[in-house]
Amino acid sequence: MTINQIVGAVKDLVQAARDQAAEAAGRSYGAEREYAKALNAALPEGWYTVEHSDKGAEAELVHAEKKLYFKALHEKHPAGKYPNTSVPWARVRKYAQEEAEGTTGSAGGEGGAGDSEGEGDVGARHTRSLTLRMTEELTTLWKAGRKAEKDGTIQSREADALVQIGNALIALGLDLASL
Repeated sequence: MTINQIVGAVKDLVQAARDQAAEAAGRSYGAEREYAKALNAALPEGWYTVEHSDKGAEAELVHAEKKLYFKALHEKHPAGKYPNTSVPWARVRKYAQEEAEGTTGSAGGEGGAGDSEGEGDVGARHTRSLTLRMTEELTTLWKAGRKAEKDGTIQSREADALVQIGNALIALGLDLASL
């Protein structure tokens, strides 16, 4: 299956959810959550971790959908141009990750200091688990380091640190080849 065929299939699967999310952006998160669910069903697993600089077939698929969503946001905005399309896209990615991981922004039972709010508190802030935070932040550093390696701009001490970051990600159970 080619990228164009996949994009066409995704378009058919999520177009209605995308349009609904664009109309509801800024008013409610319900449509964005439904859009995130549709994307989770249509796009490859873990699509929400694709960054703007990522390359490859899966990344191109996500980038294509993001462009379509941005276009829909601009078309649905009263001024004809949505002021900051990356904000609702970030929410959709967050909702997709929460849906995929079975969380709703809470810590996931880690407990400890900083988790003083009860789970039933509406609008309460909850901290991410340490594992999730380490995974997200180390993955970001890993990708930046790998990009610098490919560009030939990495310094020797940064390369040494990148090795340690890779070891930390492996210790957290991640496969470096999948990043």
